Amino acid sequence: MIDADDLIALVQNYNPKANADLITRAYDYGNVMHFVKMMCATVPLMEQQEEMRNAVHDYVMNVIDNEMEIDVELEDEIGVQKTYDGNVVHLNFNTKTGGTA
Repeated sequence: MIDADDLIALVQNYNPKANADLITRAYDYGNVMHFVKMMCATVPLMEQQEEMRNAVHDYVMNVIDNEMEIDVELEDEIGVQKTYDGNVVHLNFNTKTGGTA
């Protein structure tokens, strides 16, 4: 598979003014979507095979969580509350819609 830097070089050969940051973000987005597609395809197998379920869990916990530092800054002054439900993070922004519709 081609890496992002090589893709940028190829695109800039055709268009020297191509936005490298935009290409990198699109490349990263494509990788995430590919990963999600693979994960969705494995759900029926993981439901039936405990060995595969454990292998995917170990991969995500040891590789993905360590390589992809996901840092979401929550501003205290806007009152964001973060609660955990297993692997799901719930965000509550404590916002209320005012007025009438």
